[in-house]
Amino acid sequence: MGEAFAREGQGQGDDLARALRGLLAGIEPFSRGLMGGHVLRSYQVEVARAIIESVRRGDGQQFAIVFARQAGKDE
Repeated sequence: MGEAFAREGQGQGDDLARALRGLLAGIEPFSRGLMGGHVLRSYQVEVARAIIESVRRGDGQQFAIVFARQAGKDE
């Protein structure tokens, strides 16, 4: 009985691991999965990717991001 329970739990763990890998595959699935109705817009994704790549490479770059106040409202 304990063995069957362990296998069932393993299946759930596999599902969770698969879901987490999907979220971590890129900034778009991450924002879609964790920010609900607030999905990043294409111009935001472009900036996020640049920041993520800088962090991954350990560049130590600094970023200042400015979006127009009305940015994206017509998209």
